[in-house]
Amino acid sequence: MSNLPLVGRFPALLFWAFLLVVSVAAGAYSARHIEPSGVFILIRIVGLLWVTANWLETDSRARGVHWVWDLGFFLALAGPFILPYHLWKTRGAKRMLLLMLGFLAIYIAGVLIGVVAVTVL
Repeated sequence: MSNLPLVGRFPALLFWAFLLVVSVAAGAYSARHIEPSGVFILIRIVGLLWVTANWLETDSRARGVHWVWDLGFFLALAGPFILPYHLWKTRGAKRMLLLMLGFLAIYIAGVLIGVVAVTVL
């Protein structure tokens, strides 16, 4: 496993970093009162599906959980239900709740950072 790139070794870190960057950009768009560009929306949707699938696949492999063949399509259809279910199944209810609250906190913090950055600068 030592020959894997940084992204392959730390998929959860990539997920959280992507979420933070996207939420900062969303906060900046909101503070400027403009619609996000089509490219940003595409990157947000495809990128979130990719980092989530990458994290779930790596985490599932490490924990011995088997998924369907096409995880990306499955996430596109039922993503908001898949991630909490996976966290509950692999970590338990308390840890799932903590991770979901962490997800929410990072998103809110990112939006606030984007709003403050645009307002101050």
